[in-house]
Amino acid sequence: MEKAIARQKLLQKYIPIVRDYFTTNKRAASIEDLCKFMPTGGYTIYVHIPFCENVCRDCPFETDSNVEGIEKYCDYLIKEIELLGSCTANEEAKLAAIYFGGGTPSLLPVNTLTKIMEKLEHYFIKDHVPEISLEMNPRSFELSKLAAYRDLGINRLSLGIQSFNEAPLKEMGRTYTVDTARYAVQEIAKAGWNFNIDLMYGFDVQTPQMFYDDVDYAINSGVSHIATYNLMRSMSQDKKERALSDQSEMYYHIRTVFEKAGFINYFISEFARSEDTTCHYTNGKFELPKKENLCFGTSGSGGSRTAGLFKKFKGRDSYMQSIEKGVFPAFLFHSDDPHIPLTLFLMNMLRYTGKMDAAMFKQDFGVNPTEIEFMRDLEKYGFINIEDELLAQKISINEDYSFQYNAFCNDMR
Repeated sequence: MEKAIARQKLLQKYIPIVRDYFTTNKRAASIEDLCKFMPTGGYTIYVHIPFCENVCRDCPFETDSNVEGIEKYCDYLIKEIELLGSCTANEEAKLAAIYFGGGTPSLLPVNTLTKIMEKLEHYFIKDHVPEISLEMNPRSFELSKLAAYRDLGINRLSLGIQSFNEAPLKEMGRTYTVDTARYAVQEIAKAGWNFNIDLMYGFDVQTPQMFYDDVDYAINSGVSHIATYNLMRSMSQDKKERALSDQSEMYYHIRTVFEKAGFINYFISEFARSEDTTCHYTNGKFELPKKENLCFGTSGSGGSRTAGLFKKFKGRDSYMQSIEKGVFPAFLFHSDDPHIPLTLFLMNMLRYTGKMDAAMFKQDFGVNPTEIEFMRDLEKYGFINIEDELLAQKISINEDYSFQYNAFCNDMR
């Protein structure tokens, strides 16, 4: 079946199911629910900083250019960490990674970031954390902050470059120059950091060669990890399919480029220079055994074994009001069909390019993934391969369908 038609059939079936799950079956968590959010085993933490000096065109994230409110927001963020940290921690819970995302976390003054880290250390950091990542905009890059970040235990940076060409930057609404972007990359590489850069493709003014040049520059600049994202805007279905067709060619071209350069494509859109530079946070959320995930701030989604899936409140007013009441600002989700939340897990987990062990999934979630209707549909339409290897059933994305599958996941957000 034509890949685009297969993707559309999946969307027609699963968009209503997922939207219904996230809208009609939710309730705000009460004070009594608080400790349900605490992890019981291995877990990750996401901290959302919803501020940018300017909000870019097409930005899908919860962010605000009113940076004057950043200190007040962080005061509530600290209260939220204290609120959940007051619950008795499970001795088996082990923190694998912390990710500061946004927004632009690098806008935080070092003393404010220090206060947040001190609270996380007090309540959640009991042993060495293998990875603590912080997102950074080239415009807010300050060489003097790098040593301070290291002192706080931050050992990975994620630089939102998007492009090393002026035309796409202007189209996106970025307010830094190519020289600023290159300077940040050069200085961070020179300082010996493990760091990621984001690159985007699909701009109106961007030719395929512009994007390929961006990738080549990044590979040769010493970057240890590169995440690539295709840009999608609201448009007619015909125009969207033409855009996806063009972007698909670009995606498969750069996969070959990364492979020749020795990079590992461990997640559909992410490429690491070595096993050591894969993102622990991404691995923790999507690679089996899947980690539980805590979220602090006004955006993000997570999950614990006792609470199930949850999403954070959007909007600072409702977020702060909830914390004032002593209630963790999140929505819990429930379904009469236990396969619905597992379907949501699988949608994301299958973007991990390794092979999923069906027996390990069953051990974690109590059901063989091949028994779930979503997986049967993926197999029917050609999106996944199910193979028997040495008496173990392994599931993986069909590489020829990986771009279309990623587009499907993006449309499901």
